Amino acid sequence: MTDAAALLRAAVAAWNAGRWQAAHEGFEELWRATSSADQRSEPRPSTHAAHAADAHAADAQAESALEAGDPRPELWRALAQAAAVGVLRRQGRVNGARAVASKAAARLRTLRDEHGAHIAGLDVAAAAENLLACVEDAARLGPLNLRSPAP
Repeated sequence: MTDAAALLRAAVAAWNAGRWQAAHEGFEELWRATSSADQRSEPRPSTHAAHAADAHAADAQAESALEAGDPRPELWRALAQAAAVGVLRRQGRVNGARAVASKAAARLRTLRDEHGAHIAGLDVAAAAENLLACVEDAARLGPLNLRSPAP
């Protein structure tokens, strides 16, 4: 899937169906596409090895985009982390799930505070609250609310 709006819809659908790995990969693909140094408009396929190779560069680009007023790369990064909470929970790694939920919730709260409750059609405020509940109980990962089809 190369269309960013379709990829977002697929990632949200995977999340809401409890397919955490697919959701994680979808949000990671969006993050990498919007964080890439050459700012490609098309998302790239993501693999764990490819992510490890350029994560630092993508982090730096996400920070630059955020400073320039585009919160989407940081949102995709936070949601990829949040989906990892579901993966960790399924693996029985409750402490890891709580730790990642705490980090992702902090990112989402910062985005909400600085850019508003809705970014790219997603209810960031609800996602942040959802993850805060996961810090207390890693089994409480609820749905994402997509308000519009375009990222």
